[in-house]
Amino acid sequence: MDDAALRRQYDGLIERAGLRIPQDRNETMFNAYKQVAAWTEIVRTRRPAAAEPANAYALTTVDRLSEPGTGGAL
Repeated sequence: MDDAALRRQYDGLIERAGLRIPQDRNETMFNAYKQVAAWTEIVRTRRPAAAEPANAYALTTVDRLSEPGTGGAL
């Protein structure tokens, strides 16, 4: 989305929320809004399960490494 469209979206959001942004902070707030809009597009992009980070695990998967013959380090 181009800056003009984002500006209209931002202005509408601020107006609907009834917010009053001081003029000296308005440009900073708009730039932050642009970054949040970009992050939102990244987060909402569909990805396969294989692309998910490997920070979740099942205890049974970890526990099997201690079984003899599984090649585990324990």
